[in-house]
Amino acid sequence: MQDNTEDHLIELLEDSIKWGKYNQKQMQDIAEDHLIEMLQDHLDSEQAELDE
Repeated sequence: MQDNTEDHLIELLEDSIKWGKYNQKQMQDIAEDHLIEMLQDHLDSEQAELDE
């Protein structure tokens, strides 16, 4: 019984680590997309000023 409980706890811990890494990757992707969008908006604004 003890081994089964320990195995279950280890499995839960490993799943938690995987979930945490997945969430971290998702947040990083969102942040990168947002940064790219902000930079593109800035470049578009700068280009519009140059075109005037």
